[in-house]
Formats: sequence, C-alpha cells, structure tokens
Amino acid sequence: MTTLADEGVMHPALLTVLVVDDSSVMRKMVAHALSLTGLPVGEVREARDGHEALLSIASSPPDLVLCDVHMPTMDGKELLERLDVGGWTKSVPIVMISSERGSVTRERLEAFGARAYIEKPFYPEALGRVLRSVLGLREAP
Repeated sequence: MTTLADEGVMHPALLTVLVVDDSSVMRKMVAHALSLTGLPVGEVREARDGHEALLSIASSPPDLVLCDVHMPTMDGKELLERLDVGGWTKSVPIVMISSERGSVTRERLEAFGARAYIEKPFYPEALGRVLRSVLGLREAP
C-alpha cells in the first residue's frame, strides 16, 4: 500500500478493498457505499465466498477485507479462522458485515481476528467511521 504523510500520520494513497459476499447485489451495494465514505479507495475486488476470498488474498493481499458472515462453500467465520491461522489477520484488517445481531456473534468473530463488525443495514457514513477507525485514519472534514 502506498502511503501519504498527513500531519505526521501515514495514510493510504489508494486502498485495495476485497468485498466478500455471496450476493452480487450486496457486493455492489457495499462497493457503492465505499465510494460514498470519502475513503481513498482505488480498487474494489469481489469474491463470492470465503474460498474465492482466500485465493484472492493469497495472490494479491488487499488493504482491507469486508466480509459477509453467512455464505455457502466457506462462510465468513471459517474464512477468518483460516486467515488467522495463516497470520493474515495481523496484516490485513477484516471487517465483518451481517444482519445477525448479538454480542455473542460479534465476540466470536473478533476472537478469530475480525477488527470490526457492522450490522446490516448500514449507512455509508457509519461504514466510513468504522473503516477509518480500523485503518487508523482521521475523520474526513
């Protein structure tokens, strides 16, 4: 990731984000919400499930992963477990997105390395706040 200095803080020039969801509509909605956050997003890649996400991350690690929890083939929890075992969760922030509510789910996912949990439905402003916090970026003016 290329970085820019801003008041002594390093910021990404352009982020590569991987959106993982079995719904193509939801992947497009998340990508659109990302475009409204004001974050410096350069490339948005997509994966239909955890298996595709693993292949994408292994071939070219993104700066950030936004991942649904419930998917066929390999769900978000299994993806987190595999990324955690491989050490990826330390270098690639994983943010989980789900309509499932409850602290037990959130705590379970965070125990496997999720940096944040966003409940559906969400607004782009809320997404931006969470992602800025996860990435260590300051709020947009």
